[in-house]
Amino acid sequence: MDNRCIALYDSGVGGLVLLKRLKDSFPSEDFLYFSDSKNFPYGDKRADELKLIAENKITKIVSFSPKFIVLACNTLSTAILNDYSNFCVKVFGVLPVVPPNKKTLLIATKATANSDYVKRIIKNKDADVISAEGLADEIERWVVGGKKPDIAERFKDTYKNYDVVSLGCTHYTLLKDEFSKVFPFSTICDGGDVTFEKIKGLLPTIQHAEQKGSVIFFNKKDEEWFYRLNREF
Repeated sequence: MDNRCIALYDSGVGGLVLLKRLKDSFPSEDFLYFSDSKNFPYGDKRADELKLIAENKITKIVSFSPKFIVLACNTLSTAILNDYSNFCVKVFGVLPVVPPNKKTLLIATKATANSDYVKRIIKNKDADVISAEGLADEIERWVVGGKKPDIAERFKDTYKNYDVVSLGCTHYTLLKDEFSKVFPFSTICDGGDVTFEKIKGLLPTIQHAEQKGSVIFFNKKDEEWFYRLNREF
């Protein structure tokens, strides 16, 4: 059995949703969660800035000998995932989703919305892209004790009859129920489902009940929010 940990790397707390899902599904696995609160937010940074930031952080994560690394951040994934296609450790990303043959609204950070990746996936598709500037910051402040963002007000003038509303930032998934209320006629999706299925294919389907895995956090606030997430969501 491969006892190495699974490492998740995000700019903040957004990736904790994916961590919870993986931990619930694979309780025997050990996890490492790293959030880069020093450089948060990532959504307003250029791709070259993110590459320099990530190189240092990933080097630190690799020192823990993970079986693979998950970039639990859409902005980071669109900026650097291709650079790690032949890396010494398998690296997964969480990428924005724009399904074919569906009228889609992709809501993302400024960096993700302007990325070459998004330009490619919306080409020749019936898709609109909104840069929700500052929303990830509002969500990050909310989860550590601030005011919950009012997305109904933020999107009150946005067209509502999309087939799909795609959440292009892992922070946004913490407000998935609120997005469902704002866009009641749309299917709400995010790239986390795709990433989860890819990881699922590499892990043992049989988990040993007597072998409980651990979760190690670099940041105390992430640990506090993770256990709140388990209680309240």
